[in-house]
Amino acid sequence: MGGWVRRVQTGPRRGFAAAVLALGVAAAVAQPQAVSDADLQSVRVLMGGAPGPALQRIAELRLRADGLVQLDRRLTLDELECRLQQDNDRPAARSVAERGAQEVARLGARDVATRLAAWRLAACGAASALDLGRIAQGSAELERIIEATLSDPALQPALAMARLERGVYRSRRGDLIAGQADLLAACEALAGPG
Repeated sequence: MGGWVRRVQTGPRRGFAAAVLALGVAAAVAQPQAVSDADLQSVRVLMGGAPGPALQRIAELRLRADGLVQLDRRLTLDELECRLQQDNDRPAARSVAERGAQEVARLGARDVATRLAAWRLAACGAASALDLGRIAQGSAELERIIEATLSDPALQPALAMARLERGVYRSRRGDLIAGQADLLAACEALAGPG
C-alpha cells in the first residue's frame, strides 16, 4: 500500500485555527445593521394598530441606533414613541422627549438630519407639555422651535410640526382663526410642492 497518506493536524494549532474562525463568524453575525428607512416605516405601520409591538420594535431599533451612534435615527424613534405615547401616557411622552433633548445636548446635532429629528421631537415634547397643562412652558417651546426653524428650508418639516401642534392647541382653547391658520400652514408645508 504505497498511497498517499493525509496527516490530520491535532493539538494547539488546530484549536487556534478553529477559534479564530469562530471569532470571525461571531463578529460577522453580531455586527449590528444601521437603522434604515424601512425599519422606521415598519414602526409607523405598527403604530396604526399595534401599540405594544410598536413600542417593542422602537426599543429594539433604539438599541441599534445607539450602538451605531445614529443620533438622527435615535431621535426619530424617540419622536415616534412620543407621538404614540401622547394618546395613552402623556407623562411618558414628555419623558421620551426630554431624554432625546438630553442626548442632543450630550452629543450635539451637527448634521441636518439630526437637527431636523431633534426639532421634530421637540415639537412633540412641547405638545406633551401643553397636554399636561404646562401651558406657558409648552407655548414657549413651540415659539422657540418656530423661530429656530423658520428660515432654514431643510428644517421646514419641523416647522410644520410645531405649527401643527400650536394650531391644535389654539383650536382646543377656542382661538379657531389663529389655530386654523397654523393648521393650514402646517398642512401645506407637509404636503410639499405641487
